[in-house]
Amino acid sequence: MLEIDVASEREMKKRLLVTGASGLLGSKIAKIAREDYEVIPLYGSKPLNSNALKLDITEREQVFSLFKKVKLDTVIHTASETNVDKCEIQKDHALRVNVEGTRNVASACSKLGAKLIYISTDYVFDGEKGNYTEQDKPNPINYYGVTKLEGEKQVTQNCQKYFILRASVLYGWHPWKHVIAICYTAKKVGGQIKAGAKEGNANFFKINYIPEKLAFDHAKMMKDYISGAA
Repeated sequence: MLEIDVASEREMKKRLLVTGASGLLGSKIAKIAREDYEVIPLYGSKPLNSNALKLDITEREQVFSLFKKVKLDTVIHTASETNVDKCEIQKDHALRVNVEGTRNVASACSKLGAKLIYISTDYVFDGEKGNYTEQDKPNPINYYGVTKLEGEKQVTQNCQKYFILRASVLYGWHPWKHVIAICYTAKKVGGQIKAGAKEGNANFFKINYIPEKLAFDHAKMMKDYISGAA
């Protein structure tokens, strides 16, 4: 495991943790964010980055211990069980990762005063309407959507400084995955995000690009949020 010298003086760059950094979106975000942040990629089973740290988000004490050790500023939580069929078959596993794991991450962020950016999904809706905004009432029709909506609730209930992104179907190139978000909604507590079309106190974003484009736009919003400019 990578050793982190927490006793040394911190660099000028803010420290950013990315859970699920071996995944499609997480890996792109971790790569792009390095320009502005000290990025620490986290992985669950297989590292994609040489400086990645292993973390099982379902283990509460492990989450709290690692977060405290690295003295983070912000966490982007992309780690999730996204296999829809697997979520239906292995519901306990889906609940443990997407709900309990998210609760652990949110609680640890709250305890340390860190900001949390949570990646959710448009699967929290039933798909009947389309062009959803954050004002629309969720109505998941599969267990994956159920667990991601419950994950959102864990974020809002257990963390004071949070930002939620709902991504759509992911596709793009990855070393070992064949799965970018076409559209997503964004919500920020207590203010507006300076991007997209304004929808009340939040915004709706529609992206039709490859993973790198979504990660770039995500990183821009993240930078505004972390700096307090949004």
